[in-house]
Amino acid sequence: FCATLEFCGNGTFFGYVLPGILCSSGPGPIVRVQQGKRYKLTLANKANVVTNLHTHGLHVAGSGNADDVTRSVSPGQCVSYTWDIVDNHPGGSFWYHPHQHGLAAEQVKAGAYGLLIVEDEKPTPSRGVELWQKSEKMLVIAAKERNCTDRRHGGPCDPHRRHAESHEFHVGPPPAGSRGNGKLNEQFDVIANEWYRFRISIVDADGHPQLLQFGKGCNVHLTARDGVWRSSVPAEAAATYRLPGSARADFAVLCTTVGDAAEIVYDGDVVA
Repeated sequence: FCATLEFCGNGTFFGYVLPGILCSSGPGPIVRVQQGKRYKLTLANKANVVTNLHTHGLHVAGSGNADDVTRSVSPGQCVSYTWDIVDNHPGGSFWYHPHQHGLAAEQVKAGAYGLLIVEDEKPTPSRGVELWQKSEKMLVIAAKERNCTDRRHGGPCDPHRRHAESHEFHVGPPPAGSRGNGKLNEQFDVIANEWYRFRISIVDADGHPQLLQFGKGCNVHLTARDGVWRSSVPAEAAATYRLPGSARADFAVLCTTVGDAAEIVYDGDVVA
């Protein structure tokens, strides 16, 4: 299976789009792969800076043309990645983003990231669980900017300084709050009293753990973390979870009502 993904942007924002699509910041196309398959992805750099691509959490080689983060692609050039997804690769939620040394945090904060899903291994024997797995809702949460300090030089971050040692970096004006799927308040079409599978990915280049909270009108059970199913599924119901900056979590969610009681809040901001 072959495809092309474009990295685009002008320094104020970056993003990933399919060829022929207008460049935009925020979650790129959802990449879905299956066990036992080989995939070739060509990354075309349409931006004005060097970059590369990293599959966060995917069980592939960290060398050669698979997921070697020391590879890079200059503006106007292309580089290809080949992923061999092994037969026993766990199904789960992962994500992709730039990992260019010294520029990764800048590019991620400016909107270059996307969700990557390894399909579940096989249908479950329970029709109810199988239907839940197919009733997916994707939510990529981009954390808001916080007070930024240059760890190496001291003082506030300098947007013109690009050092690998300074992982906290402002690009353009900070957003008003954390965003869900690139929006200040993402909207989902859900039916009350039906189960949904929420795949949630946290994008925070600074890695600060924050609270993810579900509204009181929803029954929420954790089923997987960072692409790995819990040994016992589902977990006991809970409304609040503490997630670090690159976490992924899958939840079984049933809301008895919609509206404010079904909100999802991250770091104090309503994101959906």
